[in-house]
Amino acid sequence: MTEKVKQHAAPVTGSDEIDIGRLVGTVIEARWWVIGITAVFALCAVVYTFFATPIYSADALVQIE
Repeated sequence: MTEKVKQHAAPVTGSDEIDIGRLVGTVIEARWWVIGITAVFALCAVVYTFFATPIYSADALVQIE
C-alpha cells in the first residue's frame, strides 16, 4: 500500500521586509476595536479601585547598638 502525500509549501514573496505602511493601516482600520478594548479594561480598573478594600501595612525595625 503506497500512498502519495502532497506537500504544499508556503508561497515565497521574495522579501523578508515588513511593510510598515500596511501594518499602520491595519491598526488605523481597527482603531475602534483598540479604543473600545482599552476603555473596557480602564473601566474595570477604575471600578476595582473604588470597590477594593484598601490594605495598608508597614514594618519597622529599630536596632540599638
